[in-house]
Amino acid sequence: TALKHQPEATAQIDIFIRLATAYQALGDYATAHQMLQTQALPLAERSKAVTQQILINSHISDLLLAQQQSEKALLFLKKAEHLAEAVDAPLIEAHLHNNMGNAWSVQQTYAADDQVVIHAYSAALAAYQKAAQLAQRGNDPLLQIQALSNQIQLHLKAHQKVAQLKA
Repeated sequence: TALKHQPEATAQIDIFIRLATAYQALGDYATAHQMLQTQALPLAERSKAVTQQILINSHISDLLLAQQQSEKALLFLKKAEHLAEAVDAPLIEAHLHNNMGNAWSVQQTYAADDQVVIHAYSAALAAYQKAAQLAQRGNDPLLQIQALSNQIQLHLKAHQKVAQLKA
């Protein structure tokens, strides 16, 4: 009977994700986060909808990044990455790694310590490189270009940050 109700659960999860996206667009991050965390994610877990669990965790990380909570965002991205290992989907993994690069990039932007900046920069660079490779494997040139563009932006931000810390 669980399989019989799966399409209905999938539709409900999609609605929660769309509503959360609308709340996020309106700047109501708390409502969007609560909806994803307390309604969409438990439903996806009960339904064994792995792809949707990955998507929800990724959306939660986006919400956290918008609030400059990069460490928490990385936790949700790592959970999504762990789930993605069970699914052979290079484009899903590419998006996750691109988002991880974004989280590390945010972290290096606000860091006040040289070592944290260097670590975050290295982690972001590795994540963007992995995203570009996975996007190429998944035959998505736009995502590959986005990941490569993010690498360039990261280099520019890192040079500005180093100059700022030395001043």
